[in-house]
Amino acid sequence: MELASKFAKWILPIDERFVDAAWVKELFEIDSGPYDDDEDFEMRVNNLIDASETLRRAFESPGFRQGEFSAQFWCEMKSRGLHHRNLLPYISYFASSYSKNPENLKADIVGLIVASVYLKLLSLPGAVVYDMFHQVIYDYCVDKLCMASNQKQTGKKRNAGSQSWQYNVTKKVDVLLDDLTRLQQAGFLTDRNLAINVTVKRLTEMLSGENVLIRDFSIEEKSLAYKAYKALFTACDEQVNTSLVLEQLLSNTLSLSTPLSQVRHHFETVSNFVAHLLATKEAKDVWAVVIVFVQQLLARSVERAESRQQAAHLTTTLLAKMPRQLRNCVLRWAFTQLAFSERSTHRLITLELFHQILQLPEFDDCDSNELVKEEENEEEEPEENDPLLHSLVHFPFSGGSQAIRHIHILCLVLFRVDDVAPMIRTKALNMLSDILLCADKEPLAQVVQETFVVPITEPVEIECRVSVLWQGRFDFLRLVLDNDAQVPSATMIANLLAAISDDERVYVRKAALQALVSLAKLSHHWLSPSFLELLSSHCRDPAVMIRKQVIICMSELLKEHFESIPSVVENWVLSVLPCLQDPESKAQELVQEHFHDVFFENMRAFNPGMSGQSLLPWNILRLAAKFNLKKLLSDSFKVWAKEKRLPNNFVAIVKSYIETSFNKEAWMLLAILSESQNIPDVLFAHEYFKQHSQQIKKISVPFHESYIECDNLKLFFNKLQTEISTMYLVMRVLMLDANSLGADETKELSNLLCKKVENLSFATDLIGTAIDLIAAIDIANKQMNAFQIWCKAVHKKLDSKICLYLSREGHAPPDSTEEIKMREITTLGDVVRASSMSDYSYKLSLALISVVLHGQKDAGTCNHKELAFAATPRLRAAATVALGKMAILQEQVAFQVVSVFQHLLKTSSDNILRCNVLTVLADLIGKYATLVESIVAEIEMCLHDPDADMRRHALIVVVQLLQGDFVKLKGTTLLFYLLTTLCDPESDLRDMTASYLTNTLIAKEPNIFQQNIISAIVLLNAYENHNRFSKIKVSQEKVKKLALVGVENTNKRMLVYTFMLEYMSDDHRFDSLHRICTQILGGFVDGLFLLGTEDHILADALAVLSCEQIRLRCMKVTSEGDATDADEAFSKLYDQTKKLFVAQEVKKKIMENIVPIIKSLRVKLRKARSPLGDDLMRFLRDLMRDFKSEIDEIFAGDKQLVEEIAFDLRQLEEQEKAGNGEEDDQAQDSD
Repeated sequence: MELASKFAKWILPIDERFVDAAWVKELFEIDSGPYDDDEDFEMRVNNLIDASETLRRAFESPGFRQGEFSAQFWCEMKSRGLHHRNLLPYISYFASSYSKNPENLKADIVGLIVASVYLKLLSLPGAVVYDMFHQVIYDYCVDKLCMASNQKQTGKKRNAGSQSWQYNVTKKVDVLLDDLTRLQQAGFLTDRNLAINVTVKRLTEMLSGENVLIRDFSIEEKSLAYKAYKALFTACDEQVNTSLVLEQLLSNTLSLSTPLSQVRHHFETVSNFVAHLLATKEAKDVWAVVIVFVQQLLARSVERAESRQQAAHLTTTLLAKMPRQLRNCVLRWAFTQLAFSERSTHRLITLELFHQILQLPEFDDCDSNELVKEEENEEEEPEENDPLLHSLVHFPFSGGSQAIRHIHILCLVLFRVDDVAPMIRTKALNMLSDILLCADKEPLAQVVQETFVVPITEPVEIECRVSVLWQGRFDFLRLVLDNDAQVPSATMIANLLAAISDDERVYVRKAALQALVSLAKLSHHWLSPSFLELLSSHCRDPAVMIRKQVIICMSELLKEHFESIPSVVENWVLSVLPCLQDPESKAQELVQEHFHDVFFENMRAFNPGMSGQSLLPWNILRLAAKFNLKKLLSDSFKVWAKEKRLPNNFVAIVKSYIETSFNKEAWMLLAILSESQNIPDVLFAHEYFKQHSQQIKKISVPFHESYIECDNLKLFFNKLQTEISTMYLVMRVLMLDANSLGADETKELSNLLCKKVENLSFATDLIGTAIDLIAAIDIANKQMNAFQIWCKAVHKKLDSKICLYLSREGHAPPDSTEEIKMREITTLGDVVRASSMSDYSYKLSLALISVVLHGQKDAGTCNHKELAFAATPRLRAAATVALGKMAILQEQVAFQVVSVFQHLLKTSSDNILRCNVLTVLADLIGKYATLVESIVAEIEMCLHDPDADMRRHALIVVVQLLQGDFVKLKGTTLLFYLLTTLCDPESDLRDMTASYLTNTLIAKEPNIFQQNIISAIVLLNAYENHNRFSKIKVSQEKVKKLALVGVENTNKRMLVYTFMLEYMSDDHRFDSLHRICTQILGGFVDGLFLLGTEDHILADALAVLSCEQIRLRCMKVTSEGDATDADEAFSKLYDQTKKLFVAQEVKKKIMENIVPIIKSLRVKLRKARSPLGDDLMRFLRDLMRDFKSEIDEIFAGDKQLVEEIAFDLRQLEEQEKAGNGEEDDQAQDSD
């Protein structure tokens, strides 16, 4: 027989000594081979290869008769003396050659060939009778399966032909796997437990190095990994073998040290194999193994977000193919145990798992018939259940037959939105947003509709209130699992989300706001004023990420609900448009983009029947004009014009709205457009101006004569103001594009304007624009000298008229009306401003000053005269503005009017006049540096004015002066006036002040608060000798006006102190603590302050030292919670290390400088029996909370003091606990 002859040529002649030696060692670790020195070794190897090929062809031949072939083959082998005693030693030697000669490439290939031949021989009938099976040889052969994967893992280059060698090894391993599968299918390994164990172990080791993805094991593949899994699947014919396979496979998989993200294909393939095994094999005994795998997979993959997502995906894939009872048990374990783990990472991955489960259809409960059948089987076979499975099935709540449904997951998400860990809060809020956004998909659609849509029939007012949805874990599980899961009310959830939107963590705030917006997209009833106000407030969030998110959300709501809810448009204009001036350019660009889309996508030519989206741009324009946001629109159009993003027919579209209900808005848009680009032909504006000249005459009629003609006074004034504003915009368009008018048009227009200005035909609000338009026309025609001549003539005429205002004996007062006098004064001021004229008569300035001071008490110190008529407040305000324009151009007038204006700020009760005075004084500061100190002293006091409008105007003026560097804070009390504005009853003033201090001042002067914390304490308490602690030179009278003295103002003072500390760095905070201790506490020890009379200063100092804001941020680092990411873990380690280092430095400073002062002050307070002793001990307790274990070291040398301090601290804590208990009892009684 050919095959037997091939074997004979490979082995014969038999070396008896080699055979005897091999059997003595039981075929294990044979040292030397029989052919090591044989010259014909190559020929023998070739015969071995021929024998292997012959055997392979025999197996693959279509008419192969295994029984007939085997009988003939074994007889022939025996006749040639190749029985098992002689044959097995040779096979053992060559099969083990790889492990003994790792660098011998040929030995590797020979070993694989011998292993393949041996497995083929074992699969032949009669191999058992012929005693061909030997465990040692079988182990050697199966070990060859790992050759390919080992080479991949080590990556060792064996020689230049390593690629071809790797290919040959892979090919031989592939053949070996086929042989092993054939051997399994022949049932040769049945009842050979040791062989099965070795086979499974080697197959799983081989697969641990194969990072390939196999999605479906029911589809045949040719890869090594698929064949290895197929061999493992074949080994699972019995339940015992199934358990063995899963234990080995899953333990090897879980023991991989490589990050999950790098071997995700391997993990996914293993999960698919386990799912395939569970779906095809009824092996309930392996459930415990699968459960452990799921537990370990979820527990190990928590360090990085990618790993968590991958682990959740693998678990979800596995759950989908599990038997229902096992799946329900695993999910209930995750829902009731893992989801409530003390480790935050476990809670986080549970949410990740349920997030992916939400993408699948709901799992079913266990079939009742199936449960009855299982119970019957348990009665027939009373074996103890696996403890792990038993712990999963038997919960303290309802049985394992009930599946975890999507509504249960929704309840868990709501339970976790206020978790202590920020990452979990963020994840839960993101899940809630996804659930709300997918409300049209079953099975959560009905729940979401019934909870968040159906009950909401009218606008819901949102309150930032923490709502307790469940009392705790037990209460949650009992209500959710035992009973039909009931989602809390939508209002409670919305209030909780509103409260979380103020979280200190940026990502938590972002997720909460996204959840609120998702809620609003379900029903427009959620878009109540309070809801929109909450969203709008976050347009001023400190984090640019939040501001950008709110800009996007508000713009989306605008596009969807602008027609049904008009307040959405107003909130968008008030909150999003101001972000065009955001400090971050990215936020500005985002607003520009959304504004452009909203504005131009809906811009259409006028149509009388237009509605809906076509009206949106015009409503935005109307609101922008109402809230004085035209500058923001102008800036946007300048950007769009520069980027060439304006439509080509835009001017024509806007012109179509002239003489319509949007006439004013159209002219405003044209005026804005004129600032950014040239309008080719403004002849239409010229025609409009001429046509409405008659309307200007109507406007020029004195007010009191027109009242009779109008039945509705309010309607008259509204119409009048609209006409004036429109005409202003028309003249603005003409002024900006005067070059595009022809010579005849400009001459006609100039003459018309000059005539009307001289005749005082323009309304007061239009005079300045008319004069500027005349100047623009003359500049366009290069006739500036003519304009100057005309201005002098008008000035001379008005000078003579205004001088007649003064009372003269024998002369009658001027017969002009108040409106005419207003226009005379206004025209004079605008002519002076436009022509830069600085030659004024003394009498003219005296007349204007007299108008301003008319009726003013205590005006004797100011140089003025009596008027020939009674000046109204409106006329006095106009005279103030005109004087300011004159003072800017002539220094003599400036010094003359400053004292007048200062007197008005102190004594006048007319707030409109005082606001004008403030504006003029601010302009004078920019012109005359010598007036700064005296003017600022008066302006800053207006920040404490009783009138809110006056305070608002003063704050705007002060901020503008500071931003323009016209005023410095050093050496003045202006900073402290600004800080006390934080306590203003008006919220917009508080917000404006805080915004300037935090966004502008601190960026410019980061040390400003650190340098002035001591001054703030002494000045706000009106300390007489404040000069000891500050370089500010200010009178005690002014200090009293600035101060917030008294117990009733304690909270206001603390608000100022804590605000300053909140925006200090850790270095500045500790420096402030050190300075307060040494200067103020030390001042009481040294006698600079007097106990009893100045206790309020010590009380404030101790309150500041005990507040949370003064504590160093790095000292607040705690070990609470687990890091949920590798980056976060590194950050935690860094923070802990920094804390240890800083703690040592802080302790050193405390021991050297602060402790001696505290000791001395404590003794002094005890002698005086001062109630501030408790405050001192409270500060000491807060100071020592980071050094509890080092109190003895810090107070070394004074054991009695240590004991007294410890006793006082314990007593103080007991008193505070008792006080808290009484408050709780009172709260319960009130409830």
